[in-house]
Amino acid sequence: MPRATQFHRSIHLSHSQLIKTSPSCPVCGTHGFREPVAHVQRDPEVVLLRCPECLSCSTSHIAVPKVLDEFYRSYYGDNQGSDGVAFHDPNRFAKHLSKWVHIESLKPKGDILRICDFGGGDGSLARAIATQLGVDCSIDVVDYSSNEIQSTDSIDIRYFSSIDATSGRYNLILASAVLEHMVDPLAILRKLFFAIEPNGFFYARTPFVLPFLRFIPSFDFLFPAHLHDFGPAFWNRAIRTFGWCANLVSSRPSIVETSLRNSPFRTSVANAIKFPALLQQAFQRSPDTVPLWPFVGGWEVVIQTTD
Repeated sequence: MPRATQFHRSIHLSHSQLIKTSPSCPVCGTHGFREPVAHVQRDPEVVLLRCPECLSCSTSHIAVPKVLDEFYRSYYGDNQGSDGVAFHDPNRFAKHLSKWVHIESLKPKGDILRICDFGGGDGSLARAIATQLGVDCSIDVVDYSSNEIQSTDSIDIRYFSSIDATSGRYNLILASAVLEHMVDPLAILRKLFFAIEPNGFFYARTPFVLPFLRFIPSFDFLFPAHLHDFGPAFWNRAIRTFGWCANLVSSRPSIVETSLRNSPFRTSVANAIKFPALLQQAFQRSPDTVPLWPFVGGWEVVIQTTD
């Protein structure tokens, strides 16, 4: 069965293991009819519902807490590796993000850079970014994972199990491959965006697999871990949907999370699939371009807050 990532698979849930979600969109809070657009599993049926307001897609059901807890114990303990990060090469990620996030835009001269790595495992991505920028940095990692990296003279890393346990505001917030797991993404997005300093940056990387689900009936959505599908239609209007004071810096097919060194075949195929959409964006050079070729697998955005 085709899969969205290499790290885990869906599990088929029974009626007793499922909870029907609220009629309201869990992403933007809009109440009303949401169109079924694809099946996630059958018998019992779980479908993706698309919100007409924010254009996100969310599952019609979620797993009961006990099932979800057992699933994530396996998810973190066995499938994610030693660092709890789904990205193979954090240094490659840091170089990629530096195309849009520059140190002179992040903080006043002489201040310590503050990064929140939401769902960041051991904080490898945030640490790689701090190293790439070459500045003193304070990193708050928010994750259920217990893996930790030691602080250094220039990089202080703290770990929290909830965003509510953190304090202060950040120059950069990362939400890489995590929002699709949230039962209440609206509350999380509000908390994260409120915690960004003026002129600070928000980065998100999320699945966009609805085109695959429609084209390949057996495509694995990774349910019940994945509950939402966020593509360009959602992200390109997110600032308007949520009323954020911000500018869209980049909205594009996401960077491939595997590397040629570790997964040469998978990485080559993923890059080839994304290439038509990336080529279109290269010629149009607009941060809110919607690709004519939708089979990209994932989407990423960089948003910068305003004063």
